Amino acid sequence: RRELGIVVRNAWAFVMPSLMEGFGLPVLEAMAAGVPVVATHRLGVLEHVAEGSVLVAQDVTPGALADALGTALHDSALRANLQERGRASARSLTWRRSVLDTLSTYEEAITTE
Repeated sequence: RRELGIVVRNAWAFVMPSLMEGFGLPVLEAMAAGVPVVATHRLGVLEHVAEGSVLVAQDVTPGALADALGTALHDSALRANLQERGRASARSLTWRRSVLDTLSTYEEAITTE
């Protein structure tokens, strides 16, 4: 596990090419490590992170992912922004927040007629 953490922290980018992904915990792990994330729009975690914290490919094709990855690697300002926003988004997603959001959803469902 320790070695995996070293590899992730030293990565230039993390690519999540999923065609369908419920949440994508590895994305949050990469974001928390300050690694820019490139993903498709079909990633469930996008609903929970700040806009601009993940570079979303224009399509789910290999070419679109490659283009987005190239952009993330060659645009140093964008890469720095993805790192900063990614870390902030990952910090904001805590188990406590998840529990409170779930309870709120249940309370709303119960009290709604």
